[in-house]
Amino acid sequence: MTKISNKINKLVEKITRHEENWTAVLDFRDISDPSAVDALSQYVNHPHWLVRWCVADTLGNITEPRVPGLLTTLIFDTDQHVRKNAIKAMARQPDLCLPYVFARVKDCLPGERVTYLDIITRMRSKAIGFLSDALKQPDWMLSNKAAELLWKIGGSQAVACLCTGLEYPNVRKTCVVALGTLKDPSALPFLTPLCQNTGLKTICHWAISQINKK
Repeated sequence: MTKISNKINKLVEKITRHEENWTAVLDFRDISDPSAVDALSQYVNHPHWLVRWCVADTLGNITEPRVPGLLTTLIFDTDQHVRKNAIKAMARQPDLCLPYVFARVKDCLPGERVTYLDIITRMRSKAIGFLSDALKQPDWMLSNKAAELLWKIGGSQAVACLCTGLEYPNVRKTCVVALGTLKDPSALPFLTPLCQNTGLKTICHWAISQINKK
């Protein structure tokens, strides 16, 4: 047994015996060594909710390829506190978790999709570059979900990406609605030419009128 595995096993024992419970929780937070993943993976389905809560929190500090898969188990845990902590842990690791999470948005149950989208939204500006590229996705659902997430994140960076998204037929309508709702004047030069597009004329006029009301 490695030193890190031994440490984790002892912390779990303290939690399950309610001995120095919160001290053990704080000690869990000091763990960030990728070699800890082997030991942590053994406790993803532990019967004590606080152990699973600690595992989720600790995985959020570790950059290792297995982390997104382990956290996926925990974001759908039976305990709400564990779920919330796992969602926060995933959101702290955009470079590692974002591609993994976004790939699951399409082929999942509606309730699961809400959770995945919530995680991406929590990544805020750190997700914008990835979502901007995702606007080009040939898959209609994924490209439009990317546009909706940029809309939800908002801000000047997201607006710039949505303006670029007007170039892509798959997401054009969603981008127009998003820009009209966000009401950023910088979108006007991109929306105005689309008023000549028969299919988008009405919605573009609406978006422009919303921006001009600001």
